[in-house]
Amino acid sequence: MQPLGLNGSRKLHDIMIDLHVPQAWRRRMPVLVAGDTVLWLIGCRRSDWGKLTAATRRVLTVACVRDADETIDARSLDRNGQN
Repeated sequence: MQPLGLNGSRKLHDIMIDLHVPQAWRRRMPVLVAGDTVLWLIGCRRSDWGKLTAATRRVLTVACVRDADETIDARSLDRNGQN
């Protein structure tokens, strides 16, 4: 993935480590892709590939909504994502 505003690409795993995403959450993080291109690591980072510019003519709006049953209170979890 090429994070917005950065040159070069980074592995999703490295981005999540830098953002202190608990290891138990990493495999469950939603990712928006177009083919093989990562557009958005939802809740964390957007890709430079999908940024809006003065030349942008069409926009796709995407919302990610968590079900109430899946709510996670991060304050109750340890660094490994366990209660």
